[in-house]
Amino acid sequence: MCQKLKFLALIRTDFDPFMGSAAPTQLNPSIDWNKGQGVPRYPPVEPGVYPVIIHVDLRSNLIGYSIASQAPMPREENLMKTLILRTILIAGLLGVILVSPAQAAPEKFVIDSTHTYPFFEINHLGWSTMHGFFRKVRGTATLDFTAKQGSAEIIIDANSLDTGDPARDERLRDEDFFAVAQYPTLTFKSDRFTFNGDKLVKADGQLTLRGISQPVTLNFIQFKCGFHALYKIKYYCAGDATATLNRSDFGITAYPGAIGEQVKLSIEVEAAQEGQFRAGGSDN
Repeated sequence: MCQKLKFLALIRTDFDPFMGSAAPTQLNPSIDWNKGQGVPRYPPVEPGVYPVIIHVDLRSNLIGYSIASQAPMPREENLMKTLILRTILIAGLLGVILVSPAQAAPEKFVIDSTHTYPFFEINHLGWSTMHGFFRKVRGTATLDFTAKQGSAEIIIDANSLDTGDPARDERLRDEDFFAVAQYPTLTFKSDRFTFNGDKLVKADGQLTLRGISQPVTLNFIQFKCGFHALYKIKYYCAGDATATLNRSDFGITAYPGAIGEQVKLSIEVEAAQEGQFRAGGSDN
């Protein structure tokens, strides 16, 4: 199903959409539709009637318009037909925006590495909990809200681990622990997502560490999709997830008793839709 639609139409308004600041009049103020500054625009067909391009994002149920800069002007004798078509289009759009985003086709998302970090914590000598994280992560995910399915692959740079102490970090990189020279990445792959409505609640998959793959379940504490609060025309999905594993299952057995057996994982993840929707239909 097509999720992003554009229509050429005429709109009657007392406000001159050619004037004003960077953003055009919006039917939904949360979208900053780009009206193409610097591009020649057509004059009103008649006083108060302007050619515009209607933009609809079916997944997020949002609608806006931008100034028509490349569409041919309707001939004067066809003006009434065009106005009638505009009325039909607007009526149709009012129905279209009621379509649930869950009816959209599967969408691919790319991990935002500046806002995605896996953390780990483990008991130290029975006294306290030591924390660490990985600075470099990449990956992709696919979400199908209609079929309630999805998949993900997250790749972690093992050498990017950071516990706040360079000497300890070097020790953790050696063969007793992460063995980064031989196994430079950790990977998590899942093709079994569990949804509660449109909310992702669980991802069952395989974690590969030191060349050993074991089943791991990521449980999502929170999950949300929508237009980014700052980059309003960028569509994101994001959440926080946790998991628990035994380090010995991955061949890390050094210092039993001094270092805990159970490791708690947590990951904050944000991912942007591949091919961002922008007014004018360009993908970035």
